[in-house]
Amino acid sequence: MTAFVWEARGRAGEMKTGVMEADDPAAVESKLKLQLLTPVSVRKQPRQFDLVIGSGVTTTDIVVFTRSTTAALRNSSSLVPPSLLVIVFR
Repeated sequence: MTAFVWEARGRAGEMKTGVMEADDPAAVESKLKLQLLTPVSVRKQPRQFDLVIGSGVTTTDIVVFTRSTTAALRNSSSLVPPSLLVIVFR
């Protein structure tokens, strides 16, 4: 079964909306008519995606990463040229 978003008018002319599971749009229209509603539009419900960007990294995580990286660079001065250390730590 597929979810359909529908709009229909009631007996007093008020607009109603909703979502209904059915095999096809005709089945949704027939169910609405049984509820004494006049279908205005019936369309497939669009797919919804839950996409979260930028969550999970807190300020504390950034501070710890920065301090750890700084300490690692300072302790590995033999691996990093002294001129680069001066530029990085000014």
